[in-house]
Amino acid sequence: MLAKECELFYNLVDLNYEEKYYDFHNDYNCIKILFENDTLILRFEHIKKKNIIELCFERSKIVKVHFDFSQTMNQLTIDNIYRGKFEQKNQLCEFSDNKSYFYITFCEDISIELFTEKITLHCI
Repeated sequence: MLAKECELFYNLVDLNYEEKYYDFHNDYNCIKILFENDTLILRFEHIKKKNIIELCFERSKIVKVHFDFSQTMNQLTIDNIYRGKFEQKNQLCEFSDNKSYFYITFCEDISIELFTEKITLHCI
């Protein structure tokens, strides 16, 4: 899906994607975060079934990452993923160079902000 098609401020943690429902907050743990070749990849493992899926933010530019190193963890619980507004030249904007601004937060005091053009989901 194109990022600009996501409803503004709608939390994508509960996601209907290609006729399937995903509850990333309650059913999955985030086990890996990778940024490579302009793509942010959040890898999730289902808590019970153990299947792996990746939520990919393609053609992205990371603006901000907050990570608290005082916590030792091997998995994360996602809290929010939403398209929001950003400030540019003292104005609130929705798009920049055909990219949307996304906020990603985890319960463990970790957050990422990025511009992205496309979001895809892949089963591994």
